[in-house]
Amino acid sequence: MSRPLRVEFPGAIYHVMARGVGRSRVFDDDQDYAEFLRLTGGLVSDGALVAHSFCLMPTHPHLLVETPYAGLGRWMQQLLADYARYYNRRHGRSGHLFQARYKAILVEDGEYLLECSRYIHLNPNRKKMTRPAELWPWSSYRNFVGGPAAVDWVCTERILAHFGSPEEYRAYVESGRDEKPISPFERATAGLVLGSPAFVERIRALEKGLRPVRDLTGRRALRQSGDLASYELLSAAVEKHFAKVSGCQQRQILAFVLYRLTWLKTTQIADLLERSPAAISMARRRVELRIADDPRLANALRSLEQEVRAETGARSAAEESTGVVPTWYRAALSRFPLAPVKRKI
Repeated sequence: MSRPLRVEFPGAIYHVMARGVGRSRVFDDDQDYAEFLRLTGGLVSDGALVAHSFCLMPTHPHLLVETPYAGLGRWMQQLLADYARYYNRRHGRSGHLFQARYKAILVEDGEYLLECSRYIHLNPNRKKMTRPAELWPWSSYRNFVGGPAAVDWVCTERILAHFGSPEEYRAYVESGRDEKPISPFERATAGLVLGSPAFVERIRALEKGLRPVRDLTGRRALRQSGDLASYELLSAAVEKHFAKVSGCQQRQILAFVLYRLTWLKTTQIADLLERSPAAISMARRRVELRIADDPRLANALRSLEQEVRAETGARSAAEESTGVVPTWYRAALSRFPLAPVKRKI
């Protein structure tokens, strides 16, 4: 039986949950929780995700996130894979950390979004881990109602806009404490959409439009995305900024740049560079590790990115904020991504 399509579009909101293999722990201590939030915060600062709520439980994380420019599958694959590598290395284990495919349902704005946020924030209470909910430190609840928050990148505006004050939101969450919890994943239509009948129909129509789309090769994907993310432009930029390094190192850097500045999948980058997907992943990881210890490499990559953005006309957050942009997008626009590619979900 085939897996349901992951419907992706700019501005989509998802409730995401990934459970540990055999319902085993994926967070053993505070350092593990903090590392997962650090990786998630990186995607927020890069503009890939807007986080509306989260709660990290010992055996699974819950995320309520928005994708300003689509691409949930790409970003969740990156987040879960990076965390699994960290966890396995730190705890001396190997193999899969998360079971099967992560769960993700599309959530309609309004009452359905609020219900998901409440469900997520009440998770620790239902496991009898802490009462009240704000005592659990690895949740975004404190970002909404006050107190020492674990992170500062949660966008509370969209949810709090439905309430007169944080205290009203607290009362809303507390009102669900004694109700029998019903998972949003159980309520979702076809395990895919949580929303009104009209919203469900819109998503169904979009899903039907996605079904005939085949996976694209790297070159076709870039061509369909337009000139903003052309292979020739990025390849020439790498040759210019890294003319003194070996050809092998240039290819590693180009793999990193393609992954960083486009929405190509690893398999599509492998097709472009005539390498295996495993080789592309390894090349990207090598560059990422070098950046932390090599300021010259980091500065050269930063200069390359700025040049590409200037060449393609990608705007900065300050420029974008002068237009009609919702306030909860402002933080996400600090690193404006290049145009997304059309691809199979």
